[in-house]
Amino acid sequence: RPASDGPRDLESLRPALARTLPILAEDDFGSVRTLARETAGRLGVALDPAMLRATVLDAAAPPSDRAACLRQLARLRDAELPAAIDATLTADDPGLRAAARDALADLAEAEGLMRDTARDTARDTDGGTV
Repeated sequence: RPASDGPRDLESLRPALARTLPILAEDDFGSVRTLARETAGRLGVALDPAMLRATVLDAAAPPSDRAACLRQLARLRDAELPAAIDATLTADDPGLRAAARDALADLAEAEGLMRDTARDTARDTDGGTV
C-alpha cells in the first residue's frame, strides 16, 4: 500500500518491528546489531532471552551490545538477571557498568515492592499481624 504523507503512529509500526528487529539483532554488522537491540528494548519488542543472556555473558562481545542486551533482560525480568548483573558490574567499560548498576537498582526496587506486597497480603489475611 502507498505510504502516507504524514508521520506514522508507532503502534502501527510495532508488528513490522516485531518481525524485523529480532533478525537485525543478530546481524553480522555490530552497529546494526547494537541499534536493533537498543531499539527493541526501548520499544518493548521482545528478543530471544537465550541470545540476550549469551551476549551479556560473552566478555568478548562489544560492551554496547552487552549493555543493550542487559537492559532488555532487565525489562523482561529474566530469571537469570542476577547472574547477568554479576557478570557486568565489574566490566572495564563504564557504559556497561552503568547499565549493570541500573539493572541492579531496578531489580532491588522490584524485589522490595514484592516483599512489601507479600507483607501487606499476609497482614490482610492474618487479621493485622505479620
